[in-house]
Amino acid sequence: MKDLMFGVSGVRGIVGKQLTSKVAEKLGKAFGTYMQVEVKRRSLRARHLKIVVARDNRESGEELKAALITGLVSTGCNVIDMGKMATPVMLYNIEKTKSSGGVIITASHNPSEWNGVKFAGLRGMFLNSNEVEVVRLIYEKSKTEDRGQARPDTERVGKTEVKIISDSKGWQRHKVGILDSINRDAIIGREFKIAIDSPWYNSISTLLQDLSCKAIEVRSGRESEPLAEQLSCLSRAVISNNCDIGFATDADGDRLNIVTDKGIALDTEYILPLVADWVLRLRQGTVATNLSTSKMLEDVVVRRGSRLVRTKVGEINVVESMLSSSAVLGGEGNGGVIDPFIHYTRDAYVGICRILEYLAVSGESISKLFSMLPKYYMKKVKIKSKVADFQPQIKQVFKLFPNNTLNTEDGIRIDFERGSTSGWLHIRQSNTEPIARLIVETTDKRWTDSIISDVLKAIRSSKS
Repeated sequence: MKDLMFGVSGVRGIVGKQLTSKVAEKLGKAFGTYMQVEVKRRSLRARHLKIVVARDNRESGEELKAALITGLVSTGCNVIDMGKMATPVMLYNIEKTKSSGGVIITASHNPSEWNGVKFAGLRGMFLNSNEVEVVRLIYEKSKTEDRGQARPDTERVGKTEVKIISDSKGWQRHKVGILDSINRDAIIGREFKIAIDSPWYNSISTLLQDLSCKAIEVRSGRESEPLAEQLSCLSRAVISNNCDIGFATDADGDRLNIVTDKGIALDTEYILPLVADWVLRLRQGTVATNLSTSKMLEDVVVRRGSRLVRTKVGEINVVESMLSSSAVLGGEGNGGVIDPFIHYTRDAYVGICRILEYLAVSGESISKLFSMLPKYYMKKVKIKSKVADFQPQIKQVFKLFPNNTLNTEDGIRIDFERGSTSGWLHIRQSNTEPIARLIVETTDKRWTDSIISDVLKAIRSSKS
């Protein structure tokens, strides 16, 4: 990978290679220029141009954040520096501080050598693909000609002092917002014991303390994404401490996973169906998710008398679908839960509270609630090439499934049938890594494995 990855998930790169302090400063200038244009287009006064900035806990974050702030300030943006903070907390605070937008330095679930920059707009939501493309074009122009670099608003700079303000109250605001939106009394009455494996243990534990829960910290040293196979330490902690449940998050606090009271680490695909099974008892309405999320969610939604809509992969795509359909819940199969009654973003803190609420009101264990969900067999494979590199081979894949439905909204999704059973596969370009992703889900593990093998064989044989 030679260049930065720009996309619906912001900007990603390997630190010291694609992503350096110089690059971060130019990204700050590009976004600052973009926001100046947005402020003028929306006829907002200059004093409204405040940008919230934060970073996750990666070691490279502080240096990159400082450089990015330099770039923002050079374009006339005021900056509210919230320091180290989970992504959903930063997004929530854009609205609460009446800011124009926000930037967080994070690479989310990517390995530790990566970092990234994610941009958010006026409503505390990430920029969509078209908006990110505008920022990219400004950035690219700045690399080739000085006059094309992000320039300050000359009517503003020099007349109004640009300020950088430190703000340490971001988490407190977000915590109050969550507590005001859930059934606190029900959770408090259960006095849950909970094991936590997360870089955000401190903030999660303060939330749990307000809910009369006992939190136990687990320091596993795992990679960022809370995949089931990486949660052995959390599983042992749940069992040894006789916990009611264990929770794990990724590095920026938007993906959640669970270990049951029996020490079983779940696939992240179970998180959204569990939350949906509870939320749809509280309120009826549409649920939005992406094309790669398990059919398990669809079954739960239908069972609760509601409707599921699907969209392209990427948080902002799900959010925009939620807005257009007035959805009561949204999210993705990676453990991302979006509760519009708190804020339109994936939020592990919210996911934790909705699961605890479900446990408290139902009186059931997490093992029992998990056992009540429909079961499918999903397998995810990374292909070390771009989808564009094997587009001709897709026709061969398509021929493997004579009774099918084709969806080309985001890569290739094929829904197929075999007798009375069904399944689907999805091949798409990753938004966060230079790879293609292949996902297959059916009602039978051997069938899923067989399809994975057949698809990979079709791709490889057609290449040769």
